[in-house]
Amino acid sequence: MAREDYRDDLRLFEARHKALLDLYVLIESTVDATNYRIIRDKETIYSRLKALKAIFEPSDKQLKQSARIAYDRARKWSSKKDQDTWFTV
Repeated sequence: MAREDYRDDLRLFEARHKALLDLYVLIESTVDATNYRIIRDKETIYSRLKALKAIFEPSDKQLKQSARIAYDRARKWSSKKDQDTWFTV
């Protein structure tokens, strides 16, 4: 009974460890070489993702500006435009 529980726990641990390792490798392989300095000294996956988010997440000002641009584009709709095109802009 105890041995079976141990084996189940070990399998679960190994599966989680493999998943975390795969995620670590994915982050390593997808971050551009010029941005690698951001994550170089970070130990955990969480700290690496948090550092990347801090650099690349758009600011509130940028979000408001892009929303304003999209709104202005939508207001300039003319009846000559195809409606499908207007909705995807």
